[in-house]
Amino acid sequence: MFKDRGAADRVDFVGPTGSLIVPLDNDPAGVDRDPNLHDVAIVGVTLTEFDIQLRDAGGVGVNDASVQADQLVLRKDGVALTEGLDYFFVYN
Repeated sequence: MFKDRGAADRVDFVGPTGSLIVPLDNDPAGVDRDPNLHDVAIVGVTLTEFDIQLRDAGGVGVNDASVQADQLVLRKDGVALTEGLDYFFVYN
């Protein structure tokens, strides 16, 4: 007997998470000066790029269409940065 459950096998109750890869949080070289997990403070270093890794370990994967620059808030010294002026957003 076959019972159609619809899309119950594709239900995603937990959304994706993001992890800062470059610069690395609590790196062994000590570039990150904030010891708190998930907080990074870089002093005296000019960053030309940084990378965030998105993971959806318990779901059906990251919806590529939902990854947009307007879904992020980036700050430098507490001031929100403007995409296209202060930084460029690229998703791959």
